[in-house]
Amino acid sequence: MSDRSYFGEVLINIRVLSFALFTALKNLLWPMLIIGTPAIYFGFKSTWYNQIGLFLILTLIILVPYFVVCLIMNRFSLSSPDESEKFYNLSDKEKGKVIGDELSGWW
Repeated sequence: MSDRSYFGEVLINIRVLSFALFTALKNLLWPMLIIGTPAIYFGFKSTWYNQIGLFLILTLIILVPYFVVCLIMNRFSLSSPDESEKFYNLSDKEKGKVIGDELSGWW
C-alpha cells in the first residue's frame, strides 16, 4: 500500500477540483433555479441584468461554502486505509464526481 496524501491527490490536482466543482455546481443549481429564480424575479423590481447579476453573485456565495464542505466531508469519510486506497485508485473524473456528490444525500 502506497503512502498517498489527500493534499497531493486532490487539493493540488486541478482536474479533480474542476470535476468536483462542476459536479457540486450541478447538484446545487437545480434547487437554486427552482427556488431562487422566482424569488429574485418577483421579489426585486429591477432591470433584468441586475436580477441576473444578483442570481450569479448569490450562486457564488452559496457554492463556495458548499464546495468547501464537500471537500472536508470527503476527506473525513476516508477514515480507513481500504477506503482511502479505493478512492486514490479512481480516475481524476471519478474522484471529482465522488467529491462533488458528497453532500447530495444530505438535503
